[in-house]
Amino acid sequence: MSVDESSEFNIQDKAGVQQTDGILYMIDDSKMIVAMVQESFGMVDELIERGMAYQTDSIEELAEVAELDAETLASTIETFNSSVHTENDAEFGRTSFNDKVEEGPYYAVKLQMAYHLTFGDLIVDEYMHVLDSDNNVISGLYAGGDILGGFEGDTHQSGPCMSIVIYSGREAGINAAAGN
Repeated sequence: MSVDESSEFNIQDKAGVQQTDGILYMIDDSKMIVAMVQESFGMVDELIERGMAYQTDSIEELAEVAELDAETLASTIETFNSSVHTENDAEFGRTSFNDKVEEGPYYAVKLQMAYHLTFGDLIVDEYMHVLDSDNNVISGLYAGGDILGGFEGDTHQSGPCMSIVIYSGREAGINAAAGN
């Protein structure tokens, strides 16, 4: 399976839930890793040391150490490289690529599902009291930020959502301190 990671922000998360154990692998070659190392200051070496990334001289070895099916990995890379060559990904419509995966050593970086936020569900009143299912105040419980329901819809808005995060957090703190 391959995804267009340049599309919507959570495309890897969506693909991850379809995978065994929610694990994805980012496959790179030496050209991409050199570019990443220039930006990440040794992060790749640290990931290898921690067992979260693998480095090998061949795609077959990479499949073995990452416990991936060698034929599927080779086929996925071949399809990706063909898309890079034609500048068109028929499966995802992607037209922007870094480069082919073709120069060893090769790398597989393990990606696993993790969420840094939720898309809400807690309903609050104007004082940021959390309300129960009958819209009654739950005494002493306040909430603010991305945990609030109804502000972002079904996608995380990153920077634009900061206004509600700042406002609701401030209001919750003020009201909790005042006992409102």
